[in-house]
Amino acid sequence: MAQSRAVSAHLHSRLIEPFRAEPRKSGSQMQEYCAYIIGPDGHILNRIDLLCENEHEAKECALRLVDGQTVKLWQRDRRIAEFKR
Repeated sequence: MAQSRAVSAHLHSRLIEPFRAEPRKSGSQMQEYCAYIIGPDGHILNRIDLLCENEHEAKECALRLVDGQTVKLWQRDRRIAEFKR
């Protein structure tokens, strides 16, 4: 169980702070996004909250979540992208 918490914490930290070639500019505003993991029956299996600097970064994070499931990326009530499995 401790291992699954460690993996979850690692995944969470990677989503909140994605890899950057350049350091984040001071004072940049982080934006909230939601990635929905969609099952084969079309129902939501899980929701993952993302904090990203911009939409491009949110798409990169959501794309990394595709692992045999469709992922839909939203910001509030605006659908941004859908990544098929």
